[in-house]
Amino acid sequence: MAPSSGRVPMLDTNGRFPDRFAPPAVAADAAAAATARTGSETAKAGAETARTGAETAKAGAEAARTGAEAALAGVPAAVETQITTPGTPTRTALNATYVGLVQAAKNPDLLIVGAITLDGSDLVTSAAVVWPDGTPGTLTITSRDGNGSVLAYNITYGSPVTKTFTQPPITRNANGAATNVPQIVVI
Repeated sequence: MAPSSGRVPMLDTNGRFPDRFAPPAVAADAAAAATARTGSETAKAGAETARTGAETAKAGAEAARTGAEAALAGVPAAVETQITTPGTPTRTALNATYVGLVQAAKNPDLLIVGAITLDGSDLVTSAAVVWPDGTPGTLTITSRDGNGSVLAYNITYGSPVTKTFTQPPITRNANGAATNVPQIVVI
């Protein structure tokens, strides 16, 4: 085959012969390779964009979790303060759900917790109590009848004592049944 112009093709800047001098099949392969290379680079750029987006989303989720933990960190202390501080609406509401103190004083057996002092007949003379609101106190039996039934008692409230609930003497019949139970006095 004789050259048509007598010119020798020059290499391009990449050190290759220009595609116009290549046979048609080689030129098509080179064009397909260039398209594939461009598509590959586009896909690589898209993957990088997706990776960056995923990292940004992960960082946002981490920041949200940290913020939620920080917001919840103070909740237990705040709730405890509302429950234990006298006069707060929460404490007042809780106290309202408890049995009233006078009603609790009418049944001291429900309040006794801890040490009990007995006399020589193994009858209770005094006992530590805890009121429904958690306040400590002391039950002291002040009078009994001949059968050992309680006639009168005092229950203190607080340490130091802020109230004393006194059950004046109960009247009992010959069989020991209560026939008159005076109202508890609060001092």
